[in-house]
Amino acid sequence: MRIVTRRLREQERVTSDVYTINKETSIATLQKKISNGQIDGQVNGVYVDGKQIETRYVNLSQIAPVTAPKGKDLFDVWEDETFDEVADQRTAVLSDFYNVRLNEDAKKVSCTS
Repeated sequence: MRIVTRRLREQERVTSDVYTINKETSIATLQKKISNGQIDGQVNGVYVDGKQIETRYVNLSQIAPVTAPKGKDLFDVWEDETFDEVADQRTAVLSDFYNVRLNEDAKKVSCTS
């Protein structure tokens, strides 16, 4: 299982945001340390606010497969028209991925942060 992890640190503050992406399941896990509105104690006479970790899960989009045209398989002779059909399908799949699915991912991630 391959997981990509990145930590974002704000100057010298203790709080940190973490996100991980599981490449096998395409699920992003977003974690953020936030104040819970309570007093956690005192350090050197200064009150310290309580913290909790908020976790959100976002299912990321995947590119749809490009398949062989109907009636054709890998062992048939493909004409130029067949390759054109595959190229058109590839273009449609990538266009859908970039214009629709990634926009939906951006909306999901922005709503959770």
